[in-house]
Amino acid sequence: MALKVYEKLEQGTDEWLQARCGIITASAIGQLIRKTAPDAVTVACPKCEAAAGDPCVSLARKTPVPIKTIHDERTLNTYDLPPVYRLDDGLTARRLLLTLAAERITQHVERIFPSRDMERGTLDEPYARAAYADAHKVTVQEIGFMVEDKWGFKLGYSPDGLVADDGLIEIKSRKPHVQVATVLEDEPPAENVAQIQTGLLVSGRSWLDYVSYAGGMHLYDTRILPDPAWQEALVSIGKEADALIEDIVSTYLKRIEGRPLTERIDHFPEMEITF
Repeated sequence: MALKVYEKLEQGTDEWLQARCGIITASAIGQLIRKTAPDAVTVACPKCEAAAGDPCVSLARKTPVPIKTIHDERTLNTYDLPPVYRLDDGLTARRLLLTLAAERITQHVERIFPSRDMERGTLDEPYARAAYADAHKVTVQEIGFMVEDKWGFKLGYSPDGLVADDGLIEIKSRKPHVQVATVLEDEPPAENVAQIQTGLLVSGRSWLDYVSYAGGMHLYDTRILPDPAWQEALVSIGKEADALIEDIVSTYLKRIEGRPLTERIDHFPEMEITF
């Protein structure tokens, strides 16, 4: 399947939820990623001259003897290296894997009760989109969802807008103090990078404008380009996570074989999901 685009889907509807059911998405994949410093053993040691991949050796003996301790000088040599991204094994990541497994089993997505910040984000989004379009003199196309599976697993993204033939926007509604911090740092917050790079990866577009909006304050946007290292990590982690989800589903189905299936009852049908 090539890139599939759901142009007519309205985000937040039952149909939109169904399209996303059981799929690792840009808004969630950050919960699966752990960023760590590279292992010092991946570089040579300037003190004992141990080669990259080999343990440090003792300098107190005439004959070099491998030691468990890594010399401080070797660790310092890793500070300028890029970080390593791995599949997180913490509680948050595990909960997401189980949630996606449950969605694949039931073909149902549990509704999320919106927080005040989530509600503000939903209400602010059209104002932010209009402000961006006006500032850049462009037309922003709204679509519901897109999914790509060329890596052997499905990865999804709900863009906040398409710009021309090669651009995207990602909108974040911010409290005033966060807007000030974003402008001062002049870059997207770290917690948004995985979502941004996944959006670029799934869509195949050339750039994404990160739009930070706080009503009554100046609009801030900055252009982000695809990061090959990030996107390589996203594919690797996504593939590993998808395999774990499939294993959870398989194990579950084996263990409940022959047990009765209960009826799902929606106790809160009047509640609307937010995103």
